[in-house]
Amino acid sequence: MESTLYESWRDMTNPKSGLKLLYVTPEKLAKSKRFMATLQKMHQLGRFSHLAIDEVHCCSQWGHDFRPDYKFLGIMRKMFPGTPILGLTATATSRVIQDVQKILDIKGCLVLKASFNRPNLFYEVRPKPSVQEECITQLHQLLEGEFKGQSGIIYTMTIKDAEELVPVLRSRQISVAPYHAQMEAQVRSKVHKKWVANEYQAVVATIAFGMGIDKPDVRFVIHHCISKSMENFYQESGRAGRDGKPAKCIVFWRFADLNRQSTMVFTEQTGLENLYGLISYCIDSHRCRRNIIAEHFDERWESADCRGMCDHCRTPRETKNLDTTKYGENVLLILTKAASMNERLTGQKLIDLFLGKGPTKLRIKEATQQGLPRERAENIVAFLLIDGFLKEDFHFTPYNTISYIVPGPKAEAGVPPSSLIVGGIKKLSNTSGSLFSPSEKTINTQLKLCASNSEEKVRHMKKVDIKSKKNKPLKNDSKDTNSCDTPSNSKRNVSKITNGLSSKDQNLMSKFSQKQEHVIDCVSQLKDSSKSIVKTAPSEKTPQFVDISSDKEYNFDDSAQPSSSKRRRIITIDNSSDDSDN
Repeated sequence: MESTLYESWRDMTNPKSGLKLLYVTPEKLAKSKRFMATLQKMHQLGRFSHLAIDEVHCCSQWGHDFRPDYKFLGIMRKMFPGTPILGLTATATSRVIQDVQKILDIKGCLVLKASFNRPNLFYEVRPKPSVQEECITQLHQLLEGEFKGQSGIIYTMTIKDAEELVPVLRSRQISVAPYHAQMEAQVRSKVHKKWVANEYQAVVATIAFGMGIDKPDVRFVIHHCISKSMENFYQESGRAGRDGKPAKCIVFWRFADLNRQSTMVFTEQTGLENLYGLISYCIDSHRCRRNIIAEHFDERWESADCRGMCDHCRTPRETKNLDTTKYGENVLLILTKAASMNERLTGQKLIDLFLGKGPTKLRIKEATQQGLPRERAENIVAFLLIDGFLKEDFHFTPYNTISYIVPGPKAEAGVPPSSLIVGGIKKLSNTSGSLFSPSEKTINTQLKLCASNSEEKVRHMKKVDIKSKKNKPLKNDSKDTNSCDTPSNSKRNVSKITNGLSSKDQNLMSKFSQKQEHVIDCVSQLKDSSKSIVKTAPSEKTPQFVDISSDKEYNFDDSAQPSSSKRRRIITIDNSSDDSDN
């Protein structure tokens, strides 16, 4: 090994050598002064003609997969002036692209950007059963039913998940194999080769199953657990349908996985922000899945671009606004009472109390949501986290990290949570369950529009009637909605619980009630207006893009499909002849 490495280094500076391509990790560049000295000698001899950086989004701390040693590449332009730089990535927002240009010192470079839209992929989110056996049954029905005889990937969150899932699926005569970083390289390679040869129907894998995976006929990618970001999800699901034929990307979602994932990413600078972006995608029950992906990557797509290739566009629903003020108030009452008793609540314990379960001493009759399905309660709490009304508070133990739920910035400022858009019922194919209970409406997180109040310096959320027709309360929630219509009702609800609390907790509840009164007035004024006013924050300046995408129409049920497709990549090219900015 040492002799081979020495020969490679010798060839780098040998003008007569046949060496044309050299593959090296950023970590090697950052930690080996000898290697960098050899590169400098190559440059002096005129043998260093181009520098290509794959997965260039790893340079940016705003990216979903930041690697510190990638930032070392910022010195390459100064050390090797005149060497063109090529950066490639399949997942980068405008903010990440700008940050990468700054780090690599290639501002003003040419940026070629293909569309993120993969028109042959069908996107779907399904509720993940709380009982593992039921989840296994759904996977079995998919692999033996809709995807029988087809190749795919099942992504899990942890190595333990993958190791536990494989033997159970094998016991049901499903040909699968695990793949994760703790397996020996030789074993991983063997699994990969057998999967490519269709000896395994699916690989049950962690994110380690990524680099070099380019099997064209992958017909499904199933996320047994949520990814840690929208970028990760897009990249992992994008391994389906690379032959241009229809493929499905299915996510199994439940609130418990949010807590598991958040404890692993919260130390990253944008870890929670990136995770919540994907959670918003999962709990949305109305908008086109493609539109949500487009917004995340700073693109604008119309629903017509989907052509029925997501679960929402395949089955359109009527929508209604749902006021979450009462839900937010009740959750805050539960948290306040728990705090007064020196109790901390995890997400699951909070949901239990929200539904009238859990320790009797912590229950609040007035805050209990009788008859509310657990899936819906979980989505409400998840939305309150995303909306900033609640937040996660992380604590370390000798064995793990625990996420507790506490009042968020909005609750502390007395600002009620945003409203939700609720859609109709959704039935699932090839499974025994449905997205929500047939008697309930599903929940959708829509972009909420804000107006600032200069006197109180608080941002109040407005509900916008996007269909220009009067919103009516849901039948099942009419009592809840009416109870929040007047400030007097809200004050009475708060006063029932504040007796006996500490002065700090009483001040928090009083502040919330006072600010709620003003917000309700704003909402009432908006309802009386016949026009909807939309205010959006100014967007950041983005690089000029050259659109190299193609427009293809797909029908998921049509067997005749285009035989080829191009992988979407963002290409950043710097062809400057000196080390000054273009």
